[in-house]
Amino acid sequence: MKNQNIEVTEIRIFPVKKPVENGLLAYARIILNDCFVVMGIRIYTGVNITYIVYQWEQDKRTGKKAQTCFPITARLRSHIQEQIINHYNLNKGN
Repeated sequence: MKNQNIEVTEIRIFPVKKPVENGLLAYARIILNDCFVVMGIRIYTGVNITYIVYQWEQDKRTGKKAQTCFPITARLRSHIQEQIINHYNLNKGN
C-alpha cells in the first residue's frame, strides 16, 4: 500500500518552563492523517536556526541509541519540520 498524501492534521506544543542551556524550547506531538501519533519530538534553537529532533531510545542490551520514529524522505521531513516550527512560532506568545 502506497500513500503519498501524508498530512500533519494536529500539532500540540508543550513549551519548556525554563530555558535550557542546550537550546531546548519545547516538546511537540503530531498526528498524521488523523490516525497516527508521533510523540516526543523536541524543538531546539541553534545559531540562527530552529529545528526539530525525533525521539531516541537506548537499546538496553547494546547501549546504542536509535531514533524510534522518523520520516525517511527529505520531502516529508521538511514538511513536518516546517509545520511544527510554524505552529510553535505562531503560538509561543500564548
